[in-house]
Amino acid sequence: MPGDFENAERTTLVEPHDPWVIDHRYRIVRPLGEGGMGVVYEAIQLSVDRSVAIKLLRGDDNETTRRRLLREVRLLTQLHHPNIVDVLDGGQTDSGAVFLVMERVAGTTLAERLVAERMAWRDACDVAVQLCDALAASHARGIVHRDLKPGNIMIVDEPTRGVHVKVLDFGIAKPIQAARSSFDTQAGMIVGTPHYMAPEAIGGELDPRSDLYALGCVVYEMIAGQAPFGHVGLEAILWHQMREPPPPLPAETPPALAALIYALLAKDPAHRPASADDVRDALLSILVPPPALTLDPRPPRVARRTSFALPLLLFAMMLAAFVVTLECGR
Repeated sequence: MPGDFENAERTTLVEPHDPWVIDHRYRIVRPLGEGGMGVVYEAIQLSVDRSVAIKLLRGDDNETTRRRLLREVRLLTQLHHPNIVDVLDGGQTDSGAVFLVMERVAGTTLAERLVAERMAWRDACDVAVQLCDALAASHARGIVHRDLKPGNIMIVDEPTRGVHVKVLDFGIAKPIQAARSSFDTQAGMIVGTPHYMAPEAIGGELDPRSDLYALGCVVYEMIAGQAPFGHVGLEAILWHQMREPPPPLPAETPPALAALIYALLAKDPAHRPASADDVRDALLSILVPPPALTLDPRPPRVARRTSFALPLLLFAMMLAAFVVTLECGR
């Protein structure tokens, strides 16, 4: 039954003809992409003739794992925010594969945008502000993303609103309390993308500030044109994430923005900003600094008090001279 994820009936992925149909409700049109956690297809929701994206998740080879994935799908349906791709539905196929149904977003990924060229720092800040809004909403629901990266960020150009950001692929999202106490690995494989992975996540401990570290890596890449640690080889990347400071940002980066990015990339989570809201406020202050106090360079004008003493004195002297003249004339 749609939405009843804990007791979801296993639906059937059938292929009576081309294209495929899932649960007699979603017709598969074509594959869109493949990642570490599953394959994404474009599909049509038959009841309303709506284009959607369906993700068939991997890692569901046993019942315990399947139930965990179903719980995560149910958790993701609670996330509704303009900067987060909506998860609309979910369930299981007859073979036991967990699937989730997402809104279809027409746009390009940030990774695709960055292939051509790096971004101006103001444009990067605009994207980062929207990413902060998405992370703040997910953290408020008790969810850490764990794999924020340019490939999971959709950029939609809207004529009236400009660039609109959508964060997707919360497929390895995890409740915060569970994430703090478990290292989700399979056969020794680290869950996440090493280029954007916080040092504590490598060690198995993470919280919302781990997402902020990934955000710092993404903003760094938008401005510098490459991730802070783009070394070849998994071990080299992880070593630098845990031990080495990032290379300097381009010289044209405003000092306040550079300081914020370096703070996001602090190895110790306690030295990073406390929340996505704090990062958003800092970015907005960089984009729109408070107006400077305008001072008049001229010395202040001293208002002169009108004095009646001199005119009275002159009048008295003239009156006295007139009186003396009259006396002399007698």
